[in-house]
Amino acid sequence: RLYYSNSARLHVAQDGSMQGEDGKLTLTPLTHSTTKPAQAQFQYLPAGLQFQLQQDSGHVQQLLRSQLIIVKEDAKGKVIGYTHLQHPAALDTLY
Repeated sequence: RLYYSNSARLHVAQDGSMQGEDGKLTLTPLTHSTTKPAQAQFQYLPAGLQFQLQQDSGHVQQLLRSQLIIVKEDAKGKVIGYTHLQHPAALDTLY
């Protein structure tokens, strides 16, 4: 899942739940790369997973202004792994 917070208050609580979110979106892993130009532009970055948003992404510009964390959860919704999303190329395009 992709959790977002407009006030940068996202954190994992001691009980393993994500707290401080304004919302969350479902992500689907991509099985093929769609970012050949980005790979050329950011050769210094290692390969990583790529995801696609399931919901309408019409508010992507607002999401880019938010704190974003990609979260892996267990079957009960407890956080078992997470990483902050870095999106410098998207911010460069936006601004």
